[in-house]
Amino acid sequence: MLRKESDYAHYWGLPSKQLKIVGLILLIGWATSAWIYSYMRDHSLELDKINFNERVTNSNSALTARYNSYVDLLRGAASYYVSSTRVTREDWRTYVDFLKIRQIYPGINGIGFCLPFTSIEQHQQFQHEIESESLQSQPVVNVPNVTAPENHDPLLKHLIITHIEPLDINLSALGLQLSSETGRLHAALSARDSGEPKITTRIILIQDGEARPGFLLYVPAYKPGHPITTPEQRKQAHLSFAYAPFITELFVAGVLGDVNPEQINFSVYDSDSISLDSLVYSNITNREAKSPFDFDQVRTLDIGGQIFTTTWQRGSEYKGGSLYTANVAGVLSALFTCLLAFAAYNYESLIRSKKIIESTTEALTATNQLLKSEIDVRKTAEAEASRSELAAKSANEAKSDFLAIMSHEIRTPMNSVIGFAQLLSSSKLTSEQHLWASYIQSSSGALLSLMNDILDFSKIEAGKMELENIPFSLQEVIEYVTGSFSIQAVEKGIIVDTKVEGYLPEYVLGDPSRLKQIVINLVSNALKFTDKGSVTTHLEWIGSKEAGTVRIRVADTGIGIAPDKVDDLFEQFTQADLSTTRVYGGTGLGLSICQRLTALMNGTIHATSPTSQGTTMVVEIPFSVSKEVINTPIQEVTPTDANKTTEPLAKILLVDDNDLNQQLGLTLLGQLGYAVTLANDGAEAIKLTKQTYYPIIFMDCRMPIMDGFDATLEIRKLEAADLLPRGAHKKRIAIIALTANVSSEDKEACSRAGMDDYISKPYQALDFQKVLNTYLDQS
Repeated sequence: MLRKESDYAHYWGLPSKQLKIVGLILLIGWATSAWIYSYMRDHSLELDKINFNERVTNSNSALTARYNSYVDLLRGAASYYVSSTRVTREDWRTYVDFLKIRQIYPGINGIGFCLPFTSIEQHQQFQHEIESESLQSQPVVNVPNVTAPENHDPLLKHLIITHIEPLDINLSALGLQLSSETGRLHAALSARDSGEPKITTRIILIQDGEARPGFLLYVPAYKPGHPITTPEQRKQAHLSFAYAPFITELFVAGVLGDVNPEQINFSVYDSDSISLDSLVYSNITNREAKSPFDFDQVRTLDIGGQIFTTTWQRGSEYKGGSLYTANVAGVLSALFTCLLAFAAYNYESLIRSKKIIESTTEALTATNQLLKSEIDVRKTAEAEASRSELAAKSANEAKSDFLAIMSHEIRTPMNSVIGFAQLLSSSKLTSEQHLWASYIQSSSGALLSLMNDILDFSKIEAGKMELENIPFSLQEVIEYVTGSFSIQAVEKGIIVDTKVEGYLPEYVLGDPSRLKQIVINLVSNALKFTDKGSVTTHLEWIGSKEAGTVRIRVADTGIGIAPDKVDDLFEQFTQADLSTTRVYGGTGLGLSICQRLTALMNGTIHATSPTSQGTTMVVEIPFSVSKEVINTPIQEVTPTDANKTTEPLAKILLVDDNDLNQQLGLTLLGQLGYAVTLANDGAEAIKLTKQTYYPIIFMDCRMPIMDGFDATLEIRKLEAADLLPRGAHKKRIAIIALTANVSSEDKEACSRAGMDDYISKPYQALDFQKVLNTYLDQS
């Protein structure tokens, strides 16, 4: 028999209307709870999936970045080898020790060089070197237990590993003939003919006692100055390979970091198919005993011409935490519905309902704690990112320090080359010998200019470029630039001039040297690509007498640029087309540096160039007008004729640790009529100043034992304590820095040490004469 609604109400002791309200509350509340649970579950699972995919993408990117870092390492090694006349194994060991590959480049087994032997003399010389170094009894060996290739390229018939470091773990690979095994040979051929880095198919390294899967990475090196546009040209210009051996599992290890395999399963296969035969790495030991996973990811990577497949699976202990939050939210919503229903059941049970609400509040607190934990995890991740950023900053600072050292080390011999070339040109030579000397000067000047461009570009990239803010004359800077090209213009039969359009302030505030560098680049480019006609620099002021923008237009009547190539002009290492590089030369760095310097000065640069109708480069840079009047006395700088006097003009102390630079300075100052005393380091300079009064000291900044900065500080202390011999006029000793670096930091360092002025390397007699005229009393 069916019961009526009133019967149920009587059974519960409730009126029929109240039972309807309770039932409606339960129906709506539980339906809402189900919707909340479903929505949060789907949203959380989707968020987990996105996070998991992002982790997969980041790890694959880290794997690719690791490979690219090894490629950059080998390219640097190739450049070192090609630029050196001869690299002994001791040189190579010193170079590799400096790189600290074991600390900085995890997963690499070593780096070395392999050379193609094309004559019996090369074999004999290599054998003699190995035997003389007592490294191993058999200098050249084939890859064991493999079938040799049937067809050999004549130029790579004998490809021998001649250098490899660290040698203690790679000794068995020294002298290995890579062309005796198919995979090693084919990868070498592909790298040589394509000009790109390539890796071998799976191999077993001869030096790996555990016979684990591995591969070799080749980076080809070519003869400097040879064309390498086509495969045939690259084949003929090929010189050697920089190479590195890898054990695949060590190469891959560390990409995920310290992750429990039960959370994420990660495997790598060295093919585009997934099978146990192609498996080279996995972070789980028993691949048959797997728990079910929620998500799978399969990605393929092209690394050095070889396809790798990575698989990712969420383990049974993957800590996503997604469903827990959804479950808690659904349960709490259902509980809240029940609380409302209970309240409707009996108005007199408010105290019990209050306790239930309090228990629900505790559950909400637990949820808040869960959210707090998730926030703590995110903060930990942010802290890790901050540490990574700090590490990257430290690496960038190390790069800047390296560039500063290289600048000094390169400029020091360049100083001797340029200085002695100038001395040679001023001596009695035949016309042909004068021509040769001019070639030396021109080439060394071009090399110095290229080095300056590379250093400037690196400083800008590292954010280390600093600008001065001093008063200077715009017109004087521009006229100086155009005047410096007058001889070159006359030789080409081209008119180079400057036109000032309208009002131009007398002085502005800014960095004159960097503005000069920009305009020199633009005028030099215009002159290079103009065979007839003119190169005109237009100077225009847009603004008021307080501040404004200078517009500099360098217009030529040269070959012009195609419209579709104009936007590429300011890209680094880029020119209008390859034929331009072949005909006119250049690195493609000049305009890129101009653009970045202009941006640093809050300006803009662009080009307009109808093909075959010339090119106009337009630079616009804002300046404030300087109220300060610059009173720069015009000083005649005339070299002293040493033949007109029998007595030296003054005693000069020259402090430099480089023998050639000492001889150069001794010669230049001697020709000016000065008596020069030489010191090899700062300590020796202090000793000499205690014995003899020198009105002026030329001090090199970087020296062994004691550098120029410490020596200057000590001399100033002795001078202040009146412990040094003094001249008749009791004047302060003038100390002039000889430095290869002329950045603002170096200028400040010279000033802090107590130096009065500086001469930048490379220097010439005129540089010495200017300083001597300023700081010596010639009377």
